[in-house]
Amino acid sequence: MKKAKLVSVINKLSGFYGIPFNRETNSPGILEILIGTKLSQNTTDKSSFRAYTNLRERFPEWEDVCEADIEEIKGMHKGLRSC
Repeated sequence: MKKAKLVSVINKLSGFYGIPFNRETNSPGILEILIGTKLSQNTTDKSSFRAYTNLRERFPEWEDVCEADIEEIKGMHKGLRSC
């Protein structure tokens, strides 16, 4: 496959699914994998990625999630299953 074609495919996939973890600089830990797996349990990959991204944008640290109101966390993900 030519490099230009490969770059085009990567850009299209990144636009659809978002940019994945950069394994060289930001490998996911076990907690990130566990939460990502749970979020993907009853939804599409695209929706679970959005849910994870929304969660981390709102709560940058896992301690913030622990201290958050459960209803706020639940409310963040309503409607994503249909995406």
